[in-house]
Amino acid sequence: MQIRSKLFYTYVTLVLLYAASFMFNRPIATMQRLELSDIEYRLISLTILMPLVLIWFAAFYGYAKLKAYTDLIKDTPDGKHVANIAKGLMILAIGLPLNSVIGATLAITMQHNPEFVTAGTIIKNYLTLSFPLISFLYISRGTQGLTLLSKKLPTYKAVNRLALAFIFISAAYCCLTLASLNRHDIYQLPDWLIVSTIIVPYLYTWYLGLSAAYETHLYSRKAPGTLYRRTWNMLASGIACIIVAQIIVQYIGNVLLRFNDLKLIRLLLIVYVLLGLLSVGYLLVAFGAKRLQKIEEV
Repeated sequence: MQIRSKLFYTYVTLVLLYAASFMFNRPIATMQRLELSDIEYRLISLTILMPLVLIWFAAFYGYAKLKAYTDLIKDTPDGKHVANIAKGLMILAIGLPLNSVIGATLAITMQHNPEFVTAGTIIKNYLTLSFPLISFLYISRGTQGLTLLSKKLPTYKAVNRLALAFIFISAAYCCLTLASLNRHDIYQLPDWLIVSTIIVPYLYTWYLGLSAAYETHLYSRKAPGTLYRRTWNMLASGIACIIVAQIIVQYIGNVLLRFNDLKLIRLLLIVYVLLGLLSVGYLLVAFGAKRLQKIEEV
């Protein structure tokens, strides 16, 4: 009960802080580019804030249920591996709103202090990278442990397909990022640091996420009982949706959305599609974790 209370208060606090950031005026150049009045901008922001709040709630809820399930099986061979997945999900859940709050704070600070733009941009980019990277390090460690425990190793064909898809994603992301004319404005870093401290860690995070989703799927096929198998497969699908959404965010958010001639309708459509994909991922994880807890309590 104490853990749930802490999670709830943390969630509410971060939501309120992020909502408060919308009370500050946005740069005039941004308003003019989007052809919006101040009221229109705030109304549109509200349509983005509401789904974000629900996604954050699903992430916190999913962690709480998976943590409860972990406590029930902590003395089993699977326990420590599921605990690592729960830790990763906790970091991911807290990182979502915390990253948004800090990012909004940095944006407001840079707006009123132009000399802070370089440092603020660098901090924001590394912060956005850090939470998913640390999270999927834990999740991947847990899913690898479950795979080894179940002795269900990936097939040669599956490994080759995953490697081919990852190579294509990596090469395309590197080319798009380095070909962007305004990449130095986006990252405030030289090319060699963009590659070594931004691109490479993102690619590693994506590799961990894709591998974790596949390993969870493998474990689901060896889980005892049809209900367990379906539930673990639900978690695998949720992890896959989350990591795919993060890949798309980087493709669009760090490359395509920086073009100044992007129309508002297209921008909103992209944002809503990404929010929808993220919501599906976190809801699958939340429902899967809740079902695991209920199965174990029976």
